[in-house]
Amino acid sequence: MTEAESIEALKRIQSIERFAQEPGAASFGGSQREGWDEASRRLARAIEEAAERLQAFIRVENPAVGIVSTDWTGDVRCVWNRASGAAERERHLLRFVRDFEFRIRLGQTLAAAVRAAVTISRAAAVPLTALSAIRAAWELVKELEKLRTTAT
Repeated sequence: MTEAESIEALKRIQSIERFAQEPGAASFGGSQREGWDEASRRLARAIEEAAERLQAFIRVENPAVGIVSTDWTGDVRCVWNRASGAAERERHLLRFVRDFEFRIRLGQTLAAAVRAAVTISRAAAVPLTALSAIRAAWELVKELEKLRTTAT
């Protein structure tokens, strides 16, 4: 996933909150409750998977070049293969930086998804916006599932 794609995904997820607050008349599934249950289940699974990815440390490893890793204290450790050159090490570090930036965007996306889920659940409690909440939940689920498949 490119940086531009991840930023666009974040923007789409942030915009989903507005769906939940709009009155709607669309129908999803055999009944409103059926659509809500399925969307809620899939949303919870997508958020749990994103949270699991954030818990892991960042580690970029290439036996020909070396290992660069970090932990949640922010300490970065590098172990280089003596046979590797400066250009190879630089490319290796750039890959580490890209992975680190991706984790930051993933954290922002997870926060936006949780915020949207809270807005959706509030909207579901109000009869005027309940159907829009179901639609917004499905939109959020689709975006998170798409993000998961492109990120792996």
